[in-house]
Amino acid sequence: MNPQTPRLFGLPKIHKPGIPIRPVVSGINSPTSKLAYKLNILFRSYTAFKPTYSIRNSSDLIEKIQDIKLQSTNKLVSFDVKNLFTSVPVKESMNIAESIIKEANIGDNQTQDFMNCLKLCTGQDFFKFDGIFFRQVTGLAMGSPLSPLLSDIYKDNLEKQIMDSSLLCEPSWKNIKFLFNKSLFLKAVEGTTTNLLRIWG
Repeated sequence: MNPQTPRLFGLPKIHKPGIPIRPVVSGINSPTSKLAYKLNILFRSYTAFKPTYSIRNSSDLIEKIQDIKLQSTNKLVSFDVKNLFTSVPVKESMNIAESIIKEANIGDNQTQDFMNCLKLCTGQDFFKFDGIFFRQVTGLAMGSPLSPLLSDIYKDNLEKQIMDSSLLCEPSWKNIKFLFNKSLFLKAVEGTTTNLLRIWG
């Protein structure tokens, strides 16, 4: 293997007005690419981690909502996270990952080894563009095998905190019918959607 510096390139978002560019850092053949790929597999296999409120695809969505009794006043609301990977705090997501590993009881030595490898991979925060080297100072790299995993870990922890918090005990939150990932059913109550955005923001 001849390691290469991660490279930045752009993918046009042709479905959006103005066709903005999505920046992606390709870590293929980078010094930690194979290690990151292996860590992703090991974490999921040893911890059986699965986001609580996520869906796999449209078929999974249909299966989860087919038995829900809706009223004519119910609305389906969907939220999207802007710049997800680059907005996820690396240190906090790693701390959450470590807690999940410890709960799986795979051993202190194995946990420490895994976290050392994870730190090494997330520390590869440099890339090359147009012959110039840059460093990404915040968030996860677009294109890293570990970014989807760590972002899922962080989102899952955040969503659990919100769903378990006293904020959802307020009268307006009792109108929530169903929640998974970033979509939910709620009764048409003035201000409810705005309040949801305020909490998730």
